[in-house]
Amino acid sequence: HMEKIIACCGLTCDTCDAFKATSMNDDVLREETAKKWGGMYGTTFKTKDINCLGCHSNILFGYCNSCDIRACSKSKSLNNCGECKDFTSCEKITKFMDMVPSVKPLLDQIHNSIK
Repeated sequence: HMEKIIACCGLTCDTCDAFKATSMNDDVLREETAKKWGGMYGTTFKTKDINCLGCHSNILFGYCNSCDIRACSKSKSLNNCGECKDFTSCEKITKFMDMVPSVKPLLDQIHNSIK
C-alpha cells in the first residue's frame, strides 16, 4: 500500500482514478474515467486528458494546472491548505470544502496537528 498523497485542497490523489490510470498506464481506466467525469461535469474529456501523477507532480489533470488553491499553497511552500495559518479564514478553501465536504476532516486534522 502506497503512502497517502494529499493534494493541496485535501483530496487524496492516490485514490483518484486519473492518478491510478496514469501510474498504472491503464488506458481502459483512462477511458472509463473520461466518460464518468464527462457525465459528472457536463463536458467531454478525451482519454488522453486523463493524465495525472498528483498535485505535487508536474503531470496534472487539465484543471489542476490552473487551480487557485494549488497555486496559493505552492506560493506559500505548503503541502496542503491544512498547513496554512489562514486555513480557518480562507475563502478559497472554505468554498471548496462546501462543494467537496469529504476533504474537510483531513484538512482539519492536519491543521489541528500543527498548532
